[in-house]
Amino acid sequence: MEIPTTVDNVKKGRILTLALIISISILIFKVTQTTDIVNPIVVLLRSLVYFAVAYVGLIWAFKFQVTLHSLLYILPQSAMFIMSEVIFLEMFFFRRVGRVYEILILVGMLILLFIGTYVVFLMSNVFNVATVKEIPLIQAARTVSFLATLIATFFLALGLLDGNLDIIPTTLILAFAFFSLVFFHLKHMDLGKERLGEYTILVLLFMLSMFISTAIVSQSHEVIALAPTIGAFVALEIITKKQRNMLTPFTILQYIFFITAIFVAAFVI
Repeated sequence: MEIPTTVDNVKKGRILTLALIISISILIFKVTQTTDIVNPIVVLLRSLVYFAVAYVGLIWAFKFQVTLHSLLYILPQSAMFIMSEVIFLEMFFFRRVGRVYEILILVGMLILLFIGTYVVFLMSNVFNVATVKEIPLIQAARTVSFLATLIATFFLALGLLDGNLDIIPTTLILAFAFFSLVFFHLKHMDLGKERLGEYTILVLLFMLSMFISTAIVSQSHEVIALAPTIGAFVALEIITKKQRNMLTPFTILQYIFFITAIFVAAFVI
């Protein structure tokens, strides 16, 4: 029993190291940059670099003990979460950090960034191990996957909207990102191949309809970004509860309330 424990500790140490490297490097770049001007194309390219670093870094963190399923469906999900963090921080958050409290805010953000990154990497480790043997933490990993999907959706939408790209490329990038995030999450839900594709398309269309409709009536980037996030929350919750036979009229009313609330906010703000 001691050998598995040692291996787990080694993996956890590597995951911790990778999360620290990614988190600190993002903050160091912010502190050392010489201009406040943000080029969205450069940020997108840098986010792809972080995607690659997270992807390859996780292979190293898992001691190269990964399956083809992990390479195709698990590691890209965590790498996309890191990419969304970079886009959100550089296109939205860093541009609003005040100079007076900059150090304190950046330190606080470093802690939150590290915690989120570390938890998502641990989620990937659980899913990776689950590809070769049963593991009791799989349900906890699915919960983290659900939350990570919602957070990444909000980060990507808000960051890209604040990057002032044209609406067409923004919508196309978000459509691809939403599809990928939803697909990777639903892949963990033990759905059949036909249902996986069907549900992914339905959730994507619902998210895009929420995004476009709120963008038409609102100028607030925060509200517009929240719309597809609420859409993903409602659609994925319905799928999950339907799969577990837990969908009730009361829960449906709650979801209708959330959707109505975001549209009211879009008109008011």
